[in-house]
Amino acid sequence: MHTFFAPLHMDATIDLDTIPDGSTALATGYTQTALAGLEPAAYEGPGWSLGSGQVVTTAQDVALWEVAFLHRQVLPPKQADEEITLAHLADASTYPSALGLFVFHDLGITRYYHTGEGLGFQAVNMIYPDQSLAIVVLTNTNVTSTYLKIANELIYLLMPPSIDEKLAQTIFVGLESGNLDETALSPDLKQYLTPMKLRECRSSLTPLGAVESFSLAHTQTIDGLTTTEYDVIAGGQKLRLHLLFLPNHKIEDVAISREW
Repeated sequence: MHTFFAPLHMDATIDLDTIPDGSTALATGYTQTALAGLEPAAYEGPGWSLGSGQVVTTAQDVALWEVAFLHRQVLPPKQADEEITLAHLADASTYPSALGLFVFHDLGITRYYHTGEGLGFQAVNMIYPDQSLAIVVLTNTNVTSTYLKIANELIYLLMPPSIDEKLAQTIFVGLESGNLDETALSPDLKQYLTPMKLRECRSSLTPLGAVESFSLAHTQTIDGLTTTEYDVIAGGQKLRLHLLFLPNHKIEDVAISREW
């Protein structure tokens, strides 16, 4: 392990099994039983995390690894390509998993990522190679998905939106502000969004305030109709923006619901 991490100056990265019981070297993770209060999580026993590499590290050290990864300094070229090559299945299809990384190409944006979880900890590592951007979030609780909320907020602030995502953001902000640009709407949707419905959208959404994060949740195309859904967080509330696109890319339906 020292041979691999030392050249990257990942000095805070250590083998979990080399840490003695009661050491203060590890952060304290927190877990919860049912709806009781938070309580410190127990440390993993020797060998418990072997499948995850037994590595204990910090966000700063992971960032050093990201820099080396983006500059292709971690592995020789052939192995570096294999690490981000999708798995090929027996039926000739592919699965969005490579060697330790999930690989997605959403709306023209390439993303490598993986999440992680231990006793009282959750983490996510997201890499956007075309933007030379990486996001690392480590949290010391596995009670809520705070790590994903933080990651999505950072993506919203740092990643330039795709054309489709920018359109979706414009639609949401237009409904929130009452100043909706109708050029992207189909004639049917223009007729459906009466002044009264637009007022209802504005009055119910405006109190939430500015959007905190905006991320693609799901998209699929069936019989020429494309359904795209986004997770939106505004005012601390998680919402779902649903859009239905016609083959001419005009929006035929729009809906906003609260995600419980």
